[in-house]
Amino acid sequence: MTNGHRAIAQQIEDIAEIQSRYDIRAETTIAGAYALARQMDVDAAGLFNSATNQVGTAGAELTDDNLIGSRTILRNNAAPRPWYICVSPATYSGFLKLEKFTNMLYVGVDEAGTAVEEARVGKIYGADVYESQLLTGTAPNSVGAYWSKTHYFKAIQRQPTTHTWYSPLDLSWVVSMDCIYGMYERLEADEAAGVTTNSSNWTVRLNAVK
Repeated sequence: MTNGHRAIAQQIEDIAEIQSRYDIRAETTIAGAYALARQMDVDAAGLFNSATNQVGTAGAELTDDNLIGSRTILRNNAAPRPWYICVSPATYSGFLKLEKFTNMLYVGVDEAGTAVEEARVGKIYGADVYESQLLTGTAPNSVGAYWSKTHYFKAIQRQPTTHTWYSPLDLSWVVSMDCIYGMYERLEADEAAGVTTNSSNWTVRLNAVK
């Protein structure tokens, strides 16, 4: 679980805005919205670290056997679809070396583009694949995940909201933006016969390369 009240603020002097050719406050709003959205992604990716189930080797590309093993873990725990995979760009690039994920004989002629043209992998063993540079881990180590949609969830109490205040003593605008949210993961019942405990069963930590 991770949650917080995230905020940014900047002070924009009148002279800076008057002498510029564009609206500095508008640009600050765009930059602030990106910064807060980026932090949400970072906090969400941080949850991957706590997954009970793990495959792969830190600092190495994922293998086909790693992916099949992850799928098996989800199926053994009755994880409902849809499923998702998120990995770092370096790990995603490693998938492009696996012909079964890029060759049209495997992925089908109805897929738009090719791996060479679009760097497209598409679905891998029933999971939609995404790449992100914001995953945790210090190069060459990276932590991704292979999970069921309902395992992770986000609660937003306040969407990114802009606040402005003019300070006559400073002859400047104070522009701030904040949001309130929480990132969580649920515990699922262990599927082993006679077991009555709960664990984070619908996600698999992917130890890989960054």
